Formats: sequence, C-alpha cells, structure tokens
Amino acid sequence: MSGRRVPGRLVLPALLLVGVVLGCSGLLQRPTPDKVRYVLDPGVPPAAADAARSGVLRVDRVRVSPLFEQKSFVIRTGEDRWTSDFYHEFFAPPGALVRQALVRWIEAASLFSAVVRDPVLRPDWLLAVEVESLYADRHAEDAPQAVLALRARLVDTRGGEDRLVWARRYEEREPVSADSAEALVSAWNRGLARIFGAMTGDLRAAVAPSAPPAAGGAAIDDPAGFADDPAGFAYDPAGFAEDPAGFAPRGLR
Repeated sequence: MSGRRVPGRLVLPALLLVGVVLGCSGLLQRPTPDKVRYVLDPGVPPAAADAARSGVLRVDRVRVSPLFEQKSFVIRTGEDRWTSDFYHEFFAPPGALVRQALVRWIEAASLFSAVVRDPVLRPDWLLAVEVESLYADRHAEDAPQAVLALRARLVDTRGGEDRLVWARRYEEREPVSADSAEALVSAWNRGLARIFGAMTGDLRAAVAPSAPPAAGGAAIDDPAGFADDPAGFAYDPAGFAEDPAGFAPRGLR
C-alpha cells in the first residue's frame, strides 16, 4: 500500500512553523549580557618625607544621598530626567568605595600616626564625609560630565570634648572623554583625586603643630553631624547654592 501524499499547500506552513519554533528556542537560550562592575580608585598622593604626624584620625562611615546610594550608575539625561544603567555598576556601595579610597589617600599623605575606621577606638580627630552627588550628566549630549560632590567635617576629639574644627563642601565636574563606562569611571577618579587633594590640604592646615587649637570651636554632642538626620543625609539649601543642576529636592524620575 502506497503512503499518503501530503498536499503541497500544507508543506510550506508546516516548515514556517518549525522555523519559528526553532528560532524562539534560540532566543530563549541566548545568554543575557553580564553586568560590568567598577571600583573608585583615584590613586594616592606622593608621601611628604618631612610630614609631621598629628595623632590618630578616624574616618567615619561615609554617608551617601539616597539619590545616589545604589550601585548602578546614575545618569542625568535631561532637566528633570534621570535613569540608571542596569549593566554598569559599582562593585560595592559607593559610600564604602569612597571611604576605602579616602583612607588610602590620607594614609599615603602621612599626616597622622594612624588612620583608622574602628568606631570603638577613641581617636584624636574624626573626619565625617557625606556624598551629595555622584552621577553622569548627559544633559548636554555634546559635553557629558562626571559629577561628584562631597561634604566633610573635621572634629577635634582631644581633651574629652568634641569640637568642630571646620566644615567644607567639595565639588568637581570632569569632562567624560568617550561614550563608555570606562571613560566615566576614569573621570570620577580624576574628580575624586582633586577633592581628596583639596581635603588633604585643609586637614594639613588644621592639624599642623602651628595651627591654633580647636578649643574655641563649638562643642558638639554629635561629632559626625547626623543626630538630627535619621536618613543619614540632610539636604542643606546653602550647600546646593553652588550646584547649577539645582536638583537637591528632586528625586529620580
């Protein structure tokens, strides 16, 4: 008995259906792009051979604005438009990376006999730092920038009473040379190196043997300056006076 012949009009649809099924299977099995992770590494300054070491400095935990505390890179794309990069992120929370880099920088500057992070140890000086801004500004497509802004407070803890020595705000906007995550991170590192350099100069002036004592400063019960800020970041209208973006009270949209 001869086999039944399949009508020609049914062959083409069947072949198309098989092709679609195989194609979908290939799409489902295609690997998704991996995330690429980066660290902040501004390097370290050259050590000063004749630097006078001024006791023990504790670098407190670095607080980060809730707008920028995520590991994914934050990008400003318009006047009030923000997004995050799913495929490029920091290897660790930004605050931890900034603190690690800052400790290494101050250690290399040889300003103190020791730079510690231990919250139990009673230091001679306390440095509290907050990250106000950490984002890529692509508002102007032809001139992208890496934006980084920090606030810092130096507290003299000698003599059993915490006294504020100074409070500073540092901001850098570095041009991004190429449309890549590597170029963005490199620009952040350059900005961080400039900020750390300025901060080190302020530290050196404050703790130098010839510097006036901090006894005349205001006594504070909260040396890190966060007692009234449960979220860990208080927006300071005056602190944003120099911020042309003017986004302090705005969230990511």
